[in-house]
Order: sequence, then C-alpha cells, then structure tokens
Amino acid sequence: MSLEQEEFLKEHGYFVVHDVMPKDVCENLAKEFARDAEYIGVKDDLCPSVNGLYNHMPFVRTLVGLVPHISHLAGEAVLPTYSYARHYNHQGADLKRHKDRQACELSMTLNIRKTHDWPIWLTDRKGNDVSIDLPVGSGLLYHGIELEHWRHPYTGSDHINVFLHWVRAFGAYSNYVFDRG
Repeated sequence: MSLEQEEFLKEHGYFVVHDVMPKDVCENLAKEFARDAEYIGVKDDLCPSVNGLYNHMPFVRTLVGLVPHISHLAGEAVLPTYSYARHYNHQGADLKRHKDRQACELSMTLNIRKTHDWPIWLTDRKGNDVSIDLPVGSGLLYHGIELEHWRHPYTGSDHINVFLHWVRAFGAYSNYVFDRG
C-alpha cells in the first residue's frame, strides 16, 4: 500500500482494493456458493429476503488466506474472525443501514458475482455518504464497527458478495479471533 492509500484509509475509514481475487476463481466460488445457499442458506435481519451462509468453508479459506495482505494494507497485524456471504437473486433485495458488531473491526465486502452495477454505500469518517460500485474480484476494505453501510433495493437478478472480517491482533477486540468473543 502506498503512503497515499494508507493516509486515505486513516482519513476516510475505507479503501477500495482492486483485484483481490481473479475473476475465474470468483466464478467458481460463486457457483458453489449459489448452490449451497439455495439448499442450506439462512435468512438474517439485515437482509431478510435472501439466503446467506456463515463461515462457508471456501470463504473461510479466503478469509485466512488474506490475513497477510490485509495486515499489510492495515499497517498492522490482523486476525480473522468470520465470513458471511449472501446471494441476492431477486429484485428489491436491500441491505439495511447498519454498523457491524465488534468482531468486524476491519471488514471487506468482496464482490464475487454481479449482473448489474449495485453500489454499496457508506458514511465515511468525514460524514460523507459515499457510493462504491465494485468490479468482480475487488473489495471494499472499511472499519465495519465505525462506519455505517448499506445498499439500496437491488434491480438485478444475480449478485454474490462475501463479507470478510478481521480484528487487530493487539487491539481491544482481539478476543474475537475466529468469532469466539
């Protein structure tokens, strides 16, 4: 990460990370996840109309595998907490405006599949509402417990995001490693 990028993360509380994962890997993960979400997925309060999966094993491997990269981007060691993914497969699905729980000190929304542009919104540290559309394979790294984030109603038919979460290794929430807090 360049000094300019590091300063942007500190000042605004978020940063777009391009090419986190190759598109062909994303598509393979998307196929497997869509199948599993259809059969064993659950509904949650933030987006009750679509199926999600907590700690789907391929995404746990991604979460753990990204620890060195995210530590570098954050400028300090981080530890993995959990992953959660959703398959937005109908129009009208949205994501309620919220802040994340303590296990999500540093979060990434990673776009795995999309048929339509569908930005995620967040309120940055300066109080500005920011809209960010992510290409497949790119992610939004942000301070999940600090910044409100949401999505407006979806107008497409097939969008998969995985939410990856870490805590600072020597921070106040380090006891949440692997979501044990």
